[in-house]
Amino acid sequence: MAAYSVAINGNLQAEGAAARFDQLDRAVQGGDATRAQAIFDDIRGNYGKTVYAANAGLLTAKLQVQKSQFDEALKSLAWVAESG
Repeated sequence: MAAYSVAINGNLQAEGAAARFDQLDRAVQGGDATRAQAIFDDIRGNYGKTVYAANAGLLTAKLQVQKSQFDEALKSLAWVAESG
Protein backbone atom coordinates (compact mmCIF):
# COMPACT_ATOMS: atom_id res chain seq x y z
CA MET A 1 0.00 0.00 0.00
CA ALA A 2 2.82 2.45 0.79
CA ALA A 3 4.46 1.86 -2.60
CA TYR A 4 1.14 2.59 -4.30
CA SER A 5 0.83 5.85 -2.37
CA VAL A 6 4.35 6.88 -3.35
CA ALA A 7 3.61 6.10 -7.00
CA ILE A 8 0.43 8.18 -6.96
CA ASN A 9 2.14 11.09 -5.20
CA GLY A 10 5.02 10.90 -7.66
CA ASN A 11 2.63 11.01 -10.60
CA LEU A 12 0.76 13.97 -9.13
CA GLN A 13 4.08 15.73 -8.51
CA ALA A 14 5.14 15.18 -12.12
CA GLU A 15 1.77 16.34 -13.47
CA GLY A 16 1.90 19.52 -11.42
CA ALA A 17 5.46 20.22 -12.48
CA ALA A 18 4.60 19.60 -16.13
CA ALA A 19 1.67 22.01 -15.98
CA ARG A 20 3.80 24.73 -14.42
CA PHE A 21 6.59 24.08 -16.93
CA ASP A 22 4.10 24.62 -19.78
CA GLN A 23 3.17 27.96 -18.20
CA LEU A 24 6.85 28.83 -17.94
CA ASP A 25 7.41 27.93 -21.57
CA ARG A 26 4.61 30.27 -22.62
CA ALA A 27 6.05 33.09 -20.49
CA VAL A 28 9.48 32.57 -22.05
CA GLN A 29 8.04 32.50 -25.57
CA GLY A 30 6.27 35.75 -24.75
CA GLY A 31 9.48 37.29 -23.42
CA ASP A 32 8.01 37.89 -19.95
CA ALA A 33 11.05 37.53 -17.70
CA THR A 34 9.19 38.63 -14.57
CA ARG A 35 6.49 35.99 -15.00
CA ALA A 36 9.08 33.38 -15.97
CA GLN A 37 11.04 34.06 -12.77
CA ALA A 38 7.90 33.79 -10.64
CA ILE A 39 6.94 30.47 -12.22
CA PHE A 40 10.49 29.16 -11.89
CA ASP A 41 10.47 30.13 -8.20
CA ASP A 42 7.25 28.16 -7.77
CA ILE A 43 8.59 25.14 -9.65
CA ARG A 44 11.80 24.95 -7.66
CA GLY A 45 9.92 25.51 -4.41
CA ASN A 46 7.23 22.91 -5.01
CA TYR A 47 8.81 20.53 -7.51
CA GLY A 48 12.53 21.04 -6.87
CA LYS A 49 13.36 17.34 -7.04
CA THR A 50 11.86 16.86 -10.52
CA VAL A 51 13.67 17.11 -13.83
CA TYR A 52 11.20 19.86 -14.70
CA ALA A 53 12.82 22.10 -12.09
CA ALA A 54 16.27 21.82 -13.66
CA ASN A 55 14.87 22.38 -17.13
CA ALA A 56 12.89 25.36 -15.83
CA GLY A 57 16.09 26.87 -14.47
CA LEU A 58 17.84 26.48 -17.81
CA LEU A 59 14.92 27.92 -19.74
CA THR A 60 14.59 30.85 -17.33
CA ALA A 61 18.32 31.56 -17.55
CA LYS A 62 18.14 31.56 -21.34
CA LEU A 63 15.46 34.26 -21.28
CA GLN A 64 17.34 36.22 -18.63
CA VAL A 65 20.43 36.27 -20.86
CA GLN A 66 18.30 37.39 -23.81
CA LYS A 67 16.99 40.23 -21.61
CA SER A 68 20.56 41.09 -20.45
CA GLN A 69 19.69 40.05 -16.89
CA PHE A 70 23.04 38.36 -16.43
CA ASP A 71 23.13 38.34 -12.62
CA GLU A 72 19.70 36.71 -12.50
CA ALA A 73 20.76 34.19 -15.14
CA LEU A 74 23.79 33.25 -13.06
CA LYS A 75 21.55 32.70 -10.03
CA SER A 76 19.23 30.47 -12.04
CA LEU A 77 22.14 28.46 -13.42
CA ALA A 78 23.77 28.19 -10.00
CA TRP A 79 20.57 26.72 -8.60
CA VAL A 80 20.49 24.14 -11.39
CA ALA A 81 24.12 23.20 -10.74
CA GLU A 82 23.63 22.98 -6.97
CA SER A 83 20.39 21.03 -7.13
CA GLY A 84 21.87 18.58 -9.55
